[in-house]
Amino acid sequence: MNGYTFKDGEMMMWVGVRDPNKAKYPGLYDNMVAGGISSGYNIWDTLVKEADEEANIPAEILSHRAKPAGAISYTIVNEYGIAPEVEFVYDLELPSDFVPANNDGEVEGFELMTIARVKEVVVTDKFKPNCAGVVIDFLIRHGLVAPDNTASYVEILNLLHSPHPF
Repeated sequence: MNGYTFKDGEMMMWVGVRDPNKAKYPGLYDNMVAGGISSGYNIWDTLVKEADEEANIPAEILSHRAKPAGAISYTIVNEYGIAPEVEFVYDLELPSDFVPANNDGEVEGFELMTIARVKEVVVTDKFKPNCAGVVIDFLIRHGLVAPDNTASYVEILNLLHSPHPF
């Protein structure tokens, strides 16, 4: 889930920083809220659980403000094999005075970034790769990355919505 707010009329995005002791992607930037869907949970239940655990976002804020924003799809190829993935995307506009706080120890902290800073770090190896796609999708949907200002715009769209090989 992308968490964003406005400060003095400027859009800002909350970005998580993963715990440096996590086995995978320690210390990297991450979505404000993210997590796999466990058995017995649906997408909404997972979002509510993860929002509470990772960012201390009350369910009542989610129910009134979180908006489903589609999905991205891609295939991971690594030393473990080939894995088709789908990330369900939500956007959450937060009150300007809200500050996320981690409850489960998986997040070291949060940074409130300008969109310019988000654009700068999302394309580096400082951002968890699959979460970067969710942020780039947000930037596209909000007109912050567009065909007139991004040479590889169509390629990016194709990468965010890749068909699975099987």
